Amino acid sequence: MRGARRPRRGPFEVLDDHVEDLDRAVHWAVGHDPDLALRIVGGAWEWCYLRGRYAQGRAWTALALAAAPQAASSGAVRAALRARALQASGTLAFLQCDYAVATDQVEECLALSRDLGDTAGQCWALGRLGSIARERGRYQDARRRHEDALHLARAADDVRAECGQLTGLSLAAWLSGDLALAARFAAQAVALVDRIPPGEPAIWSAINTGVIARLSGRLEEADALLARGYELSEQHLFPEGMAWTLNQRGVVARERGDLDRSARLQEVALAEHRRLGDRWREASALEELGLLAALRGDVAVAASRLVEAERVRAVIGAPVPPAERAVRERAGAMLTRSVG
Repeated sequence: MRGARRPRRGPFEVLDDHVEDLDRAVHWAVGHDPDLALRIVGGAWEWCYLRGRYAQGRAWTALALAAAPQAASSGAVRAALRARALQASGTLAFLQCDYAVATDQVEECLALSRDLGDTAGQCWALGRLGSIARERGRYQDARRRHEDALHLARAADDVRAECGQLTGLSLAAWLSGDLALAARFAAQAVALVDRIPPGEPAIWSAINTGVIARLSGRLEEADALLARGYELSEQHLFPEGMAWTLNQRGVVARERGDLDRSARLQEVALAEHRRLGDRWREASALEELGLLAALRGDVAVAASRLVEAERVRAVIGAPVPPAERAVRERAGAMLTRSVG
């Protein structure tokens, strides 16, 4: 319609069209203004995360951090900029399951945030350490870290951070096999979602509640929630959310007996997790595909998938979560019977 205004574009949509300019800006700042380089990567990391550009973001943050090392004489401004860049780098390293590097960077960020009196930075760092512990199978440590972060979020009346920590607590609970506790934390997170601008918190809430419904045997509800999670992820161009929902909807399809649909969904999820570098979820998708192959009687493919998953888990140092252990055990038992 003539005279109608175009929809306002957000900062992420603007960055989508200027990736090469951003890359040039980082490289120029590294050589001419290291503090500016820290500012750029500290401001761009959420875009890198939500758009699935983990490797590119890690390359940028590595350059910026190397160009502006922390020193006792650097002052509060440099310390705050470095803390934010470490937040970026630590998150992206975690997302690619580089847990040792992520832990070192997040712990440095936590120390800087404490020195600066930055409550939001401390909350983020504690929550991220909880996420790392969760993926490494250290569920009690994960819960302790998320609870510490939750306390800080509530004290600061930071609803978005509170929702994130509740979701982290719920994830740790169902992964460890405690569905009742997971459901309680998830319900608290859901109650906060409407108070937060649309985006990532709503996506994770849908995925998390969908998985809890699946594990509780409510497959129709689970598929609807996961479908909503996929729809929201697609709207926000969030590939990690799309990959998670495809993986979990594939599990629902298998549990409903639709092996063909399950295999299609898992193959797409596997490809996307590999593209992102999320080896933790890659291993889970491989184990599902191993079970699907075993159910079809394809022993060679099943064995290959399970061996590959085991190799990935060994490399990243992440065990099979209790909530997913039955998949591996069932597939392994079927292979044993076939060989025998």
